[in-house]
Amino acid sequence: MPSSLSYLIFAPDGHGIFAAFSDGRIYAGDRGPDLPFRQFPGLDQEVESIGVSLDARMLIASGSAGRVVVWDVASGKVLANLPHQERVSHVVALAEDRFLTIEKQRTGRVWRFPSPPSVSESFSFQGLVQGCTVRPEQDEVAFVVGLDVEIRDLQTLAPKHRFTTLTPSAMEGIDGRVELSRGGRFLLIYWDAGAILETASARLVREFPFTVYATAAALSASANLYALGTDEGVLTVRDAEERTLVEEPVGQAPLLRLDFSPDEQAIAFVDEEGKGGIYDLAARKLAVSYEQIQRSIELAGV
Repeated sequence: MPSSLSYLIFAPDGHGIFAAFSDGRIYAGDRGPDLPFRQFPGLDQEVESIGVSLDARMLIASGSAGRVVVWDVASGKVLANLPHQERVSHVVALAEDRFLTIEKQRTGRVWRFPSPPSVSESFSFQGLVQGCTVRPEQDEVAFVVGLDVEIRDLQTLAPKHRFTTLTPSAMEGIDGRVELSRGGRFLLIYWDAGAILETASARLVREFPFTVYATAAALSASANLYALGTDEGVLTVRDAEERTLVEEPVGQAPLLRLDFSPDEQAIAFVDEEGKGGIYDLAARKLAVSYEQIQRSIELAGV
């Protein structure tokens, strides 16, 4: 069995999930409780970042030693290895024939297919990239650079505009972070308080106080829900009216990653001990446990 869970994310269509482990093995499975899994071989390094194309046909992942691999999701076949000399902190599927990799959180490279893949554009960021996502409806890509949000054209990757979420003086002594929603329409800023903004305009949608110290956070695509994870393994989900829908422990270690399903009916989580699962927001219960994920992989013989 793989050593510990690094990522657990939903496919863009919401029907499947992808699980990546610290030893470099990556699996895809159905979202349901039976979770039949298949493996994507070839990375053989600790997973640094993982991304899925919008049509859920291709998977891309980077390893801790600079390896980047692209697979066909349906067959598990390796489509390409993208050579890098430095650690690749982020990978993004821009389109069926274009992938973006970001080295050491600063240098972006756009790779074009078909084989052999080649770099078509290269550019640098003024700051460290903390996150990025495609905004398909706007034909844009949104990047979190430090505490700034930078919008680039999806086709050319040329900068369109950039704004600061919080001034340095406002952030003094605050451990603040910014998370983009699925689809990049909204962003969540969280520190000892929280705020939701529109990504394109920086317009404030709402703000709210925090009653917990958040080690992880996520914002749903519609911004109607946000989730917080604590250092005690407690998952909290609140709605647009600040009603608490969920507040219960899902683990015994700090939660590190959260991911809303596209239909906003579930949330995947991973904790510091490398365990995780899927929480059903409609049923208000754990739908898939870490033990179920382990058993499903064992039964699949992969």
